[in-house]
Amino acid sequence: MKPYLFTLAFAALLAAGSARADFDLTRETTLADDFGGQFHALTQGTLGSEAAERTTVATFSNFHPRAANSSVDGQIERRFQRIDEEARRVYNGALTITSVGAEGSEPRVLTLAFDSLSVVRGDDGASLSGTLVVNGNSIDAAQAPGAVKRILLRLLRFLHY
Repeated sequence: MKPYLFTLAFAALLAAGSARADFDLTRETTLADDFGGQFHALTQGTLGSEAAERTTVATFSNFHPRAANSSVDGQIERRFQRIDEEARRVYNGALTITSVGAEGSEPRVLTLAFDSLSVVRGDDGASLSGTLVVNGNSIDAAQAPGAVKRILLRLLRFLHY
């Protein structure tokens, strides 16, 4: 009788383990820098074994990602979708990046806006596709200057918090 019960219990365990469960996700993150700035991100979505969807809205308020001499203001929305092994991330947003040089010099302001920007990370680094508006000029994201790409990719990494 005991082997029969063991077999039945094992079969029930296997059946329960193969059931598919999806989860709802809500995550809120706030980072404060030493200079009074703040980064706030709210992520909501679903997670599952076969698919996932998440939307993150990140707000930068006088946020200093590196040092006191540069700050970021604006908002980015990231939509993430995964079906089986394929994952897609699309970004929309507008940012103002202010850099202060030597004392007495005028601050440099870089404005970036993007709609349906896609980032693909591969062996050769990250590649961008979509359109960027840099200081009012529309350019192909793949052709953006190296400095603009670096700044943008650094800021997009904050959305992983």
